[in-house]
Amino acid sequence: MDSLPPYMRIIYQELLNIYDEMKQVLTEEAGKSERVYYAKNEMKRLATAYMKEIDWLNDGYIPKYDEYMTNALVTAAGMFYVTHSLIGMEELITKETIEWITNQPLINRPIYGRYC
Repeated sequence: MDSLPPYMRIIYQELLNIYDEMKQVLTEEAGKSERVYYAKNEMKRLATAYMKEIDWLNDGYIPKYDEYMTNALVTAAGMFYVTHSLIGMEELITKETIEWITNQPLINRPIYGRYC
């Protein structure tokens, strides 16, 4: 957090507070607190993918189609939203279900090369 500019520290700290609050609420609901880990992990993947795009821009680099699409699948934030929406679901969603989804099974991956 020390490497962030002051204005981003506030945002980052509030984001951590939100995840901590979610963890507290889910801890009260017996055995659901581990779901927050997956949400945080997707947030990290999303931030990393955004940083890659920033690096490309700053370097004047134009990625190849496959390279761009691989990153764009993350920056489109689909998995971020799916993972976060599953956190508060009742017993329908198990740890195994969230792990399966976050490991990007084939059904979750668009076939971006075929229709372009």
